[in-house]
Amino acid sequence: MSGDIATIAQQLGAAVELTMNPAIPMEQRHQAFNQLEEFKENSPYGSQCGFHLVASSESPVVRHFGLKILEDVVKARWNTMVGEEKVFIKDSLMKLMSSGTGHLTVEHLFI
Repeated sequence: MSGDIATIAQQLGAAVELTMNPAIPMEQRHQAFNQLEEFKENSPYGSQCGFHLVASSESPVVRHFGLKILEDVVKARWNTMVGEEKVFIKDSLMKLMSSGTGHLTVEHLFI
């Protein structure tokens, strides 16, 4: 399953980069944006992919999108989630907060 999450996260990262690239035609950027929005609204793998995207090896824009997925999942689905997923999100967020992100002078402000 973790291989599937990595593959999905890689596709999401590519779609985020595509939407942010001004050299790509607007039609393709719009299609990529719609795919990202559909994923955020409907995918059962939102929290897992969000944490995968937040990994510091991703670009800042992709990491920001990962955090946005996590925010949306918690806001929209928290009351209907099973207990195991709530614990996974809580534990993963605590690990992320304890390890932090990049140094304040290096990290982008939107992260």
